[in-house]
Amino acid sequence: KNQLLPQWEKIKDQLVLFRIEEFANDLFELSMRFNFVFLTNYANKIISQLEIIDLEAINKSLNDFPQILDKIDNKIKK
Repeated sequence: KNQLLPQWEKIKDQLVLFRIEEFANDLFELSMRFNFVFLTNYANKIISQLEIIDLEAINKSLNDFPQILDKIDNKIKK
């Protein structure tokens, strides 16, 4: 989690697609390691949006990341 926030802060306003793809892939790997279905779904959503280059949807998804971080925190604390 500690590396996710700085990574997200770098990409959220720039919309550099390959960096967003790296971020989504990192999230996907993390979701597999901890079996976080919500994180798998979120990462897959971003990857799908990247495939069709839906910049508006990508931007919205990236803006949802703080809520995803809260969910990660809640899962880790349990």
